[in-house]
Parts: sequence; C-alpha cells; structure tokens
Amino acid sequence: MSGGARESETVFDDFFAGAGADAGQDEFVTLHLGEDSLTLPFMVEPVFLIPTSFLHDLGVGSTLSFDLVFAAAWEAVDPLGRYGPTPAFGAQVLAALGGNPQRADADSRRHLRLALTALGTFRGKGLRRHEGRAYLELGRALERCRRNPDALTAYERGRALLEEEGDRHGLRAAHARLALVMGSIGLYEQSLLHAEAGQRIGRGLPAAEATGRADAAGRAETRGRPALGHAPITATLHFRATLHFRRVRALMRIGFLDEAESALEDWRQDPDAGPDRYELLATTGELRLLQDRNAEAVEVLTDAVDARFADAATASLPVRTHYLENSVELFGKATGAALHLGRPELAAGLLAAMTGRRPRRPEGPAPA
Repeated sequence: MSGGARESETVFDDFFAGAGADAGQDEFVTLHLGEDSLTLPFMVEPVFLIPTSFLHDLGVGSTLSFDLVFAAAWEAVDPLGRYGPTPAFGAQVLAALGGNPQRADADSRRHLRLALTALGTFRGKGLRRHEGRAYLELGRALERCRRNPDALTAYERGRALLEEEGDRHGLRAAHARLALVMGSIGLYEQSLLHAEAGQRIGRGLPAAEATGRADAAGRAETRGRPALGHAPITATLHFRATLHFRRVRALMRIGFLDEAESALEDWRQDPDAGPDRYELLATTGELRLLQDRNAEAVEVLTDAVDARFADAATASLPVRTHYLENSVELFGKATGAALHLGRPELAAGLLAAMTGRRPRRPEGPAPA
C-alpha cells in the first residue's frame, strides 16, 4: 500500500488487531471494494467499514449501489470515532466525505473538522499517500468555507506528497482541483498549467484506468465470513471532462479564443470524457458569446439547460437546487444574446421558459 511497506495490511487490519478489536468486530463489517477503488481520490484503502446493523437490515444477497455503499460508510463514522483518532478512522472519514459530497457540504464546519482529524491520523505513521489524499479533502473543505488561499496550500501539499509517492490518480485529482481554484480567483495562466499537467498524467495512465473508473466487486465480511455476495460497484470520476473544462475556460479567460476552440474540439472528440454533456454545451455556449456568434450561443445554451435537467427527476434535492442555479445563469446569458441579436420576442420566450417546471425551448408546449 502506501510507501511500499504495507503490502498485505490495511489500516483497518491494524484497527482490528489493536485495542478494542473484539468490540469492533461485533460492531462493524468490512466492505472490500478491490484495488480499482483506489482510482477514487478519496479512497486510501480498498476497504472501509459499515455498521453491522446496516448489513443486517439489508439481508443476505442484497445488491449494493455506489450511493448506498457510501451512505453506509457515513453511518460508521461516529461509531468508529469512539475508538479514537486512529488511521482507520481517518480512512473511514475520507471515504464517507468523498462518497457523500453533498452531505459533507451541508455542514462546512463539520466537513473541515473531520478532514483535519483525518489528516492528523496519518501524520508521522509512514502513510504518505493517505496523508496526500487527506490534504485533497482538506482543500475541498476549505473551499466550502470560502478559504481559497488555504485550500491552495492544502492542494499544493497534497500534490507534493502524491508526486513523491507516484500516486498518479491522486496527483491528477490534485491538479484538477488546483486548476479549479486558480481559475476561480482569476489566476488563469496557472489554472491552464495545472489543467494541462493533469491531462498529461491522464494520458499516461493505463487505458482501463484512464477515466478514473473503479469497477470492483463489493464483498462484506464479518469475522472473515462473507455476509454479502459479490455486488458490482461502479463509480466514474469525470476528471477527463473536468480537466478539459478547466483548460478551455482558462484559454477563454486569457483571450486565446482560437486555442480555446481547438481545446473544445479535443474535449468533444474525447470518448472517455464522460456522458454528461452539460459542461461541454455550457462552455461551448459561452465561447460562442465571446466569438459574437450569438445565434449559436442561444441554441447551445438552451441545449445545455435541457441536458442539465435530463435526469433531474432522479436527482437529490441539493442537486436539483444546484441545477436550477445553473439554469438561471445560462438562461440569463441566452437572454442577453437574444437581445443582442435584436430578438426581444426570443428573449421573452426564454424568460417565460424559466417559469416552467422544467426548462424548455420558447416554442415548446406550455407546462401542464
């Protein structure tokens, strides 16, 4: 595992072998996700714990979805915390926070406190990959607290540790997050450098790992005996799309519109950039505005809103709220483009569409 010294053990093995192991064995179940789960930057071990009671409620043979697995990881945080700030607790916290981002973001102070605690459990124990990835979660928590300079420091520390450890998945995530924060504070040249660095790392990953996809068979065990059958757990991180987005956005902000168009085409032609078309369409629309191609901008921005709400019915309330905020911003840009074209009737139609339950084109049917 980390540092080349932990080939067969995880921090959870150490936890069960130490003080409180008997109680821990009764209270928790170990969920094995497999080595591919380490493509997820918030995973520092290929396993974590879930409460035994949670497993009993599911029953033997139940299938675990990605969301359900990480919801269970969250439920184990407080019980595991009673055994003290162990590295196992730190690994559990990172899995819970990273696997439940909206739940983590709902209480930014608790998010920050937990991320700091997780980081502290790894320091001085030779767990440098764990420590590096913990800095990434700390940076995310600091961002939510609107402390971007501190977030940059955390990401840089994480990047340095992960580079030393040769953790390419973690390092790509670090560059993606540095590109995001640099861009958000107007440091577009630095954002571009980090986006391109992350893309270079991604191109160097094996083909099966290039998208950051973790396809693992989940297996829960109590006292070494399987308690759940194999259940496929798949999670795709769209770091390729994120890095494309940050690269195009930085080039746009710097004013290199021809280069941005070329980078946008690279993104469009990338088969591994993920199925979500929203960011691609929204970015295309914004570039068309900068190019004074307003008619195309209106069309593409409206397509972006449609793409964002394509799966809204199955999204959580926080996600739907985020989608609505996105749609208001994009409708505003599309309306401005329509007015610039001298099409007040189109602008009025776009504004009317915003009042519908689901965004639709101005010529579409009225909401029921």
